[in-house]
Amino acid sequence: MRYLNKLIQQSRVILLRNTQQQLVYQSKRNTSYEQNIPELTLYSKAESCSLCDDAKEVLIKHCHLFVFNEVDITAEGNEHWYHLYKHDIPVVHINGKEIMRHRVFDNVLLDALELASGRKPS
Repeated sequence: MRYLNKLIQQSRVILLRNTQQQLVYQSKRNTSYEQNIPELTLYSKAESCSLCDDAKEVLIKHCHLFVFNEVDITAEGNEHWYHLYKHDIPVVHINGKEIMRHRVFDNVLLDALELASGRKPS
């Protein structure tokens, strides 16, 4: 959370709540460019998850490339995600498709984001 707080203070992201009262962090960006911006969802838990913290550090470096949603699998209403991912967090989805579990790697993330935005990976 400290990483996101820093970005919020720097006015690089907006903190929102979605209809299920889950925290959603969205990068500030030009709306005309937003049409091809992928949606990235991180399935994690709020407490005691060092791998989740590591994943967030990687994601924060690239937050200008996607709309970021975080789902706390231990929160009420997220039982489906808890049963699916309780032994596998963090899990990253881009546009609803799973791309990584356990660890987030820069090169895999960037390639997946390029594909999701309609560009070919370099």
